[in-house]
Amino acid sequence: MDDKLTQNLSDLPEFERKTPEPVFNVPGVIIALLAVFITVHLIRQLSGAGMQEWVILRFAFSAARYSGAPELQGLLIPGGEGAKLWTFFSHMFLHGDWSHLLINGMWMLAFGSVVARRLGSFRFLLFSLVTAAFGAAGHLLAYWGQFALMVGASGAISGQMAAAIRLIFSVPGGLANLQGGADFTQVRVISLGKLLLIRGAVMFIAIWLVLNFVVGISGFGTGDHISRIAWEAHLGGFLSGLILFKLFDRQTG
Repeated sequence: MDDKLTQNLSDLPEFERKTPEPVFNVPGVIIALLAVFITVHLIRQLSGAGMQEWVILRFAFSAARYSGAPELQGLLIPGGEGAKLWTFFSHMFLHGDWSHLLINGMWMLAFGSVVARRLGSFRFLLFSLVTAAFGAAGHLLAYWGQFALMVGASGAISGQMAAAIRLIFSVPGGLANLQGGADFTQVRVISLGKLLLIRGAVMFIAIWLVLNFVVGISGFGTGDHISRIAWEAHLGGFLSGLILFKLFDRQTG
């Protein structure tokens, strides 16, 4: 009886014998990053006002660090020369409030997971840090010499979104791989030239850029210190992710 059952199972077509894919298939590096974001924010929330201010002033990004204006140095934006380097990256681990963290976390789950499955943990982290730095560079150009502080992983996540576009619209696979158990390791990354010939991709990019441009010129979501939407970081991260993704991709699929 057992031998007959075993034989019958072995005769089933391959697609019938596959084990179901897990409902949540999130790469470990995404979970780890979100855990760090939550932990850092929780520690800040549980700290006194003085410690919260200390962390923000030293690890948030501010274009004022590079202006050389003495009234914007020292007491206002402490951290010294080292902060001119590390804040290009450290700002992505800080968030203004829980809603800011929640929104960024949801976008990272959606688009970062696609890129992480393609690049692997180390290259994904490196790619995220680089796009975060380009996001900070966008802020630097837009607010040169101003005190406005920027926090959040929006620049890095915008870069992840751009990279995901180059996978989602690629052939073979592409959008089909968004259905359970997506295997983006076998997708051939589409070139920028071919990507810009795909109507759906162009519309997605255009809508995303227009929305950020409208936010920028309207001042919607802007405010003092860290309460504003970092639209320029979104642009810097997105454009760098779109252009530089292939440099981080070492797969031949």
